[in-house]
Amino acid sequence: MVTRKPGDNMIITLKKIARLLRNVILLLLGINPSPRYWEKRGSEAFARTIDADGFGNLPLDFSERLLNRVKENIENAPRHRRILDFGCGTGRYLAFLENTLDQTTELYGIDMSLSTIENYARKTVSRAHVFSGIFWTNKELFEHFDVIYSYSVIQYIYPRNLRRLALRCAESLSTGGQVHLYFPVGRNFLEFIEYIRYLKYLPEKVESIFAEKGFRVISSGDHFQ
Repeated sequence: MVTRKPGDNMIITLKKIARLLRNVILLLLGINPSPRYWEKRGSEAFARTIDADGFGNLPLDFSERLLNRVKENIENAPRHRRILDFGCGTGRYLAFLENTLDQTTELYGIDMSLSTIENYARKTVSRAHVFSGIFWTNKELFEHFDVIYSYSVIQYIYPRNLRRLALRCAESLSTGGQVHLYFPVGRNFLEFIEYIRYLKYLPEKVESIFAEKGFRVISSGDHFQ
């Protein structure tokens, strides 16, 4: 039998109010990492980007730099026979890698949005294997990957799930495997305002979370210059 102490009911009520306020604030900021939210974002992203090879209104030279940077980092890994794109969206990076990496490279992608995977990613890629689901709970992707990369995704993930992601990456990597994370960082007030709709992770915070799961940082810096 559990006996509540005086004041317990007040504490429980305050916690409920705090959770409610947090959820309201996140919704006001546009942060809602539910499957329905990702379905909507996936469709919007495809509509915005399909006319420019998956990069919307970004200048072509900037788009090419992003793609080539991801490719170069993968090629510089000790091994890159088996690759996973976490949060692959419409499959634009996978399609590029299909055409630029060695044809023996095995490519995989996973995204929360079922409609994006079925309607776009599976039509965009030719030989990559793409799945719908949440990576840290998905039972189909227990391969030993040489590289797991993610472009502009982790800013939508709550800290508690970022830890689950780090653990799943540790479980899913081959010996000596690498994780490549690309995400926006607000280095000044103006950039903070620009990214106010997203969760704010400083590189040091992400590095510490992954370090808890046994990772060490090989390199860190601005990859978009």
